[in-house]
Amino acid sequence: AMGYGSVYVSQAEGTVLGIDERSTTVLWSNDSLLRRQLSAPAVFSSYVVVGDKEGYLHFLSQVDGRFVARTRIDSAGVRARPVVEGDWLYAYGNDGKLVALTIRQAD
Repeated sequence: AMGYGSVYVSQAEGTVLGIDERSTTVLWSNDSLLRRQLSAPAVFSSYVVVGDKEGYLHFLSQVDGRFVARTRIDSAGVRARPVVEGDWLYAYGNDGKLVALTIRQAD
């Protein structure tokens, strides 16, 4: 996934990386999701989103990789990369459940 001049990848063991698009320098690394069998990442608003084998979507900051939020959408897991269309993020769970999420602005 790409955004803000960076490329975001999830590695097989569960590390998520933010890499500078031009220099290929690793800007940040988050290894808090080791052994969670992560999906490929998607860029949604200012977040990097990955799914995991426990059915969670994890939202990480594009700036520094810190956790911002997570939500469980399917107890059977999320293997497919989330898809973003406009203001919506679509995630498909392993049990066949399709979920659409959007970010609500605080009043």
